[in-house]
Amino acid sequence: MRIEAVLGDRLVGLAQPVRYDLRPAWPSRLREIGPTVHDVGVESLTIRNELRPMTIHNRHPGSNGLCFQAVHDCWADDVRVENCDLGFGFTTTKAVTLTDVVVGGRSAHHSFACRMQSHDNLVDGFEIEQFTVPLPTGALHHGLNLEGLSAGNVWRRGRMAEGTFDTHRAMPFENARTDITLVNNGRVGGSAASGPLFGARIAHWNVRITSGSPYAIQLADVAPRSITVGLQGLTSDASGLPRDFPGDLENGTYQLASRPSVADLYAAQRARHQE
Repeated sequence: MRIEAVLGDRLVGLAQPVRYDLRPAWPSRLREIGPTVHDVGVESLTIRNELRPMTIHNRHPGSNGLCFQAVHDCWADDVRVENCDLGFGFTTTKAVTLTDVVVGGRSAHHSFACRMQSHDNLVDGFEIEQFTVPLPTGALHHGLNLEGLSAGNVWRRGRMAEGTFDTHRAMPFENARTDITLVNNGRVGGSAASGPLFGARIAHWNVRITSGSPYAIQLADVAPRSITVGLQGLTSDASGLPRDFPGDLENGTYQLASRPSVADLYAAQRARHQE
């Protein structure tokens, strides 16, 4: 969180709203983040790993693309990663933007991973190509991963020939995936001991599913206080995921089987904010 102004001895103004409750009885405090990498980018690059066989789940050879870890305000533009276990990763990052990025080649484990309290990152214009070497028995591909209390992250304008809208638990919340076409053939993951699959305010908006499967994309039966709008191509309704919360989830599902008039939730919110 960036401090925008110091208003007094014990009063500051923040650059954005706080996502967590702050109560006088709680021992809240501000701390400097210390030295870190920021304002660094990678552009117009292909990372072509040696074609090594994919292995069973979590026994991978370590062929990776770009991973942004403990950084803020960084970017990658026009980057392609081939033959990887991990294509693009966010780990404890903030305000990192990926633009026009591609994962291709043999089957991957995580095409995109967003974990360990990674916040306010944007993937804008992305593609996961059909694998040139399919997944072997015992391996999993996830797709667009969220986990570990990560919030404020957006994937938009995407095409996915492989993968799903993955969550690895530990309650990621307030994230959006919008204006995406996918086959939906990946699997979610994460240890059952890591907490809920979803926190509140997850949005899946204007998603075109070519396989008919709602798996992990329809949020109605699994994500609290979340919204699903404009899922097109479904042949069934259930998410296929275990439920973490009892009772009324207070979420909404709208315009199934039709394209919403607002095609891109992120673009609409940015336009409204800039008015």
